[in-house]
Amino acid sequence: PIRNKLTPYDEIDQWPIDLADADIVLRSVNGVDFPFYKLLLRLSAATRLIDAGSTLAVEDGKPPVVQVSISSQVLGDLLRVCLPSTGCVVEDTYRLWRLSRVAIEYEMTPIIAAVRKQVQHKSSSWPLSVYLIASQNGWKDDAASAARLLTEQVHIEDIYDPILEDIPTSAYFSLLRYHHQSVAAMSKVMRKHIPEHTPT
Repeated sequence: PIRNKLTPYDEIDQWPIDLADADIVLRSVNGVDFPFYKLLLRLSAATRLIDAGSTLAVEDGKPPVVQVSISSQVLGDLLRVCLPSTGCVVEDTYRLWRLSRVAIEYEMTPIIAAVRKQVQHKSSSWPLSVYLIASQNGWKDDAASAARLLTEQVHIEDIYDPILEDIPTSAYFSLLRYHHQSVAAMSKVMRKHIPEHTPT
């Protein structure tokens, strides 16, 4: 992609599509251009992104440039998911969260499925992030699974996740109530069935 002064150099990896091969260019809100293919956008149900954007003046011999209201990081991740040859594995759960929200907003069903699969794979390592993403996206089974995994941790209120800054506090408080009730119930069962050792 073509960077400008507002975009840190290391924010985006090398882009796999040359401008000469592309038939459209998507420009992020911070001015980074992503050459791409209209066919792949259609196959990924991502054409709503173009419809919601604004087409800029087209230069002779060059593909049209569409300005979209998405940051370069999210747009880059989204377009990589559309590429069948490279795909996109997003390690950062906050980036997955932002990507999922854009995909849902523009009703990109194949991308939603791909992102959800990545979120599910992170459940054992990052259960809080997975719960927050799944609960806000309506993925009830994934949210319930992550909430159960969180009962293995005693003080989840000590865990910070940047996704918390983007969601209603009620969602987090619901999780805390469930967690405290589950831990209390398990403690009660353990006290009932594990005999106390009497000193001799």
